[in-house]
Amino acid sequence: MRTTPVAVTTSTTVSGDGIPTQEIDRSSYYTLNGQRYQFVTDKTGYRVISGDNQNFGTMRRTSNNNYIYRSGTTTSIGYFDKDGNFVVESYDDKTDGVTVQTYSRVRP
Repeated sequence: MRTTPVAVTTSTTVSGDGIPTQEIDRSSYYTLNGQRYQFVTDKTGYRVISGDNQNFGTMRRTSNNNYIYRSGTTTSIGYFDKDGNFVVESYDDKTDGVTVQTYSRVRP
């Protein structure tokens, strides 16, 4: 008998009101408007990294399993839909409405 290294995989489970449970690995890839982004876990949520490896935004979980999403000067609410995509809803002062953007999950 010989000892072998142990591989440990960590993941985060996301679920909410009637939304099927989503599992996010330590790092997952998404696209938005033709650009690729990486969601990486950190100590308090996720960091969103742009295709050129720049910090693009942060995600912090709320008490009802949504996320506060901060990118640049914009603070929005986000959530994972039933397909594992990340949907961001932002208030637009100019139109007095809500804009919706969806980060589409890239499946391996």
